[in-house]
Amino acid sequence: MHAIIASATTHLCTLLPDNKAYRLAEAYHWQQTINQYSTEVSTNITRENMDKLYSVCLMISMHSFIQETFNPHASFVFTTDPTALNWLRLQGGLRYLLARTCRWLPQSMWWTVFMASRDPSMDFEDKRPGRVGLDPDLADLCGITEASTVEGNACLWPLRMLMGLLPFERGPASFRVYNTWMGRLEGPFYECLLRKEPPALVLLAWWLGLMCYVEEWWVEMRVRSECTAICMFLEDSCDPLVLRLLEFPASCCGYLLRHEQERTRVLELE
Repeated sequence: MHAIIASATTHLCTLLPDNKAYRLAEAYHWQQTINQYSTEVSTNITRENMDKLYSVCLMISMHSFIQETFNPHASFVFTTDPTALNWLRLQGGLRYLLARTCRWLPQSMWWTVFMASRDPSMDFEDKRPGRVGLDPDLADLCGITEASTVEGNACLWPLRMLMGLLPFERGPASFRVYNTWMGRLEGPFYECLLRKEPPALVLLAWWLGLMCYVEEWWVEMRVRSECTAICMFLEDSCDPLVLRLLEFPASCCGYLLRHEQERTRVLELE
């Protein structure tokens, strides 16, 4: 109940940001939600409480994703604080619960919802080695060769999943498959992001670019801010491949890259 009230109050706060009563209620109910969820998920996951835990996990994940204002400079790419990436890392919480409760999952009230998020044309478990089916430029940037495996290259599986998302029509209807990408990222890829490695940042920027078309109230500010931040962070790269691959996410979030600004000025002078 605390999670439901907290989520509803957070939505009200986005509509009425100056209402102090809503702010206090929001803080109280999220505190209660997190305390109770942390206790239960660490001590007692059963068939009887799995639906409650799924529901609360989804609401916490949603809340962690929310960013109230457009502020690229607050992005994890401009700080050394690892907690600045928690908005993304927390999205893997549901996968942990599903792994602990998989034998009971068909009995869950969420079963049909989880199954509906699976598209027959999309294989999120595609962990094939090599470059088959990958965009050549993205594969080159990620250092993927015919001998590369998901165990040896942290970007291979995220890129394979990303390739499966690109054919979907960009818009709110594709959110159910876009959303799955962030929930499946693993530790080695997060480490690449925290080290600000360009291949991992570009892959994240491409996914954020797709998410810019979702237009959900709790999504849009975060994805546009983080996508813009990555473009700003990498736009001075000396690698022409990085610059070329930034053009797609930049177009999605509405950011004009520096080399594109210079190209526009040259064309205007001709």
